[in-house]
Amino acid sequence: MINVFWAKFFDRIKLRRSGRKSGMTLIESLVAITLLVMGFAGAFKAFLAARSLYLAAKDERVVTQLAQSRIERLEMIEFQDLSLWGMSNLLVNAEGDPSPEGRFQITTSVTPGSSTNELDIAVSVSRRNRATGEFSVPKEFITTRFD
Repeated sequence: MINVFWAKFFDRIKLRRSGRKSGMTLIESLVAITLLVMGFAGAFKAFLAARSLYLAAKDERVVTQLAQSRIERLEMIEFQDLSLWGMSNLLVNAEGDPSPEGRFQITTSVTPGSSTNELDIAVSVSRRNRATGEFSVPKEFITTRFD
């Protein structure tokens, strides 16, 4: 059934070309290949751009989760021990575990609040640039007051 369809299709094409030689010229082939390559190159470029955006969005989600997780962890600490939790530039992986090769950097500052029974806690998280290896300006800031 399908073969009959294709046979009739090609017969129609041959009838239309009755005055010409059959087949494609070299120029026609080169133009077709060039258009095909340009189409694939455009699709590949779009794929790379989408992948880059996906990775950036994924990193931003991790940054937000790390900052929130840090605040939630501090909420479980006794008030008198909170001042011990201030730290600067702790390298962590995406799960929040300390790692020397960590892609994220957490800074926690604990400062006295306006009254004696208050502490202001600020958490900032920055991420390492995948291309340069440098840490960016902190992308997420969360501040809270414990009393």
